[in-house]
Amino acid sequence: MLQRTYTVTDIFNKATNWYFNLKPLQQFVVLAGVVIVLAELAPKNYSYYQPKPKPIPRNDFTDTTQKDTAIKQGNACNSCKEATDYMEFHHIDGDRSNNRPSNCEGLCPACHAIKTRKVKRFSDRFSQAKPFFPRN
Repeated sequence: MLQRTYTVTDIFNKATNWYFNLKPLQQFVVLAGVVIVLAELAPKNYSYYQPKPKPIPRNDFTDTTQKDTAIKQGNACNSCKEATDYMEFHHIDGDRSNNRPSNCEGLCPACHAIKTRKVKRFSDRFSQAKPFFPRN
């Protein structure tokens, strides 16, 4: 007895005809089952399956270190040298767990934003701005 061999196209056509002859709810159930099977077969080593690394614990400078730094700098920002009543204290080496007094510098909020979050100065943004409407 001869066995009929099926090509990929034959199998695809048979499956397609079978699927589209189903009622809409049956089609949904079949499609959901296919999605679940594919999800189970997918490799689990993608980055979105792995937990995010925990951030470095933020340790603030002690009050003594902050006061000593402010006095040493003359209550002025270490970057722009302007006197300020309010200082934010910056880790010079970027390591939030290194709270040595030599790693502490007092900055005004504007300079701290520039150093920490790479924010540009307000005046720099407008000096590099291009006009919205082209000039003729």
